[in-house]
Amino acid sequence: DGDHVRTILTQFAFARPSDLGFERMSEARWTFNNHAVEGDRILGEGLHGSVFSVNSNGRRCFVKTFGTQADCQREVKSLEQLNQNEPKVPSVPRLHGVSDDERAILASPVGSSLEELRGKLIAWKVAAKFVVCLESVHHAGLCHRDVRPSNMGHTTNNDDASGLDDVVLFDWASSCDVGSQPMFSGTLHYAA
Repeated sequence: DGDHVRTILTQFAFARPSDLGFERMSEARWTFNNHAVEGDRILGEGLHGSVFSVNSNGRRCFVKTFGTQADCQREVKSLEQLNQNEPKVPSVPRLHGVSDDERAILASPVGSSLEELRGKLIAWKVAAKFVVCLESVHHAGLCHRDVRPSNMGHTTNNDDASGLDDVVLFDWASSCDVGSQPMFSGTLHYAA
């Protein structure tokens, strides 16, 4: 519900670097193929890791950190599978690199919270775009398994009066192959 989403977004917006193990934001640094990137703000913190906004070669990206290399590898495998198909699956992040320690990924786009769209008459556009996204994901052979408001975002198109360009589905660490039967993973409150 809206209060739950607002609580999550408030927690993300006010997270301090020290809450995530950094004394200062300038300590949030990673290396991807000998290219250093530095976090400029915290976007969120979840069960599998934290997400930071970064600027990499003039492009707005995000870095997602993971508690284990296995979690990172699972997310990388899913994103690679979704990005290798032609046409590419819409509405999923594009993987740009894996950190040298294999505990973080560099990806884009940096989506904004769906909360920003609250009150605008575009719920049907958002829903329709997520249906297309999920259909494409399943056609590519994956199940996300943790679809919930905090794992959804949007990109902005200033030419569109609604302010909605595309939707983005984040957090692929819980995903699995269609037809497999792994143990439950995801957020129970949103499980179908």
